Amino acid sequence: MYPEEEIKKLVESLEDKDKVYIKILTYEFEDEYVSFRIFSQGEWKVKLVTE
Repeated sequence: MYPEEEIKKLVESLEDKDKVYIKILTYEFEDEYVSFRIFSQGEWKVKLVTE
């Protein structure tokens, strides 16, 4: 699954969140879970989640 708490801590530690661009693609072969998220201009956008 997507490591939400760890990523939240990472983003909170950033000094200038508006200038950071992060893409995270999470895939778990066993469960066929896929998640694609983009952090841009201080906000997360969830593009795809399958469960």
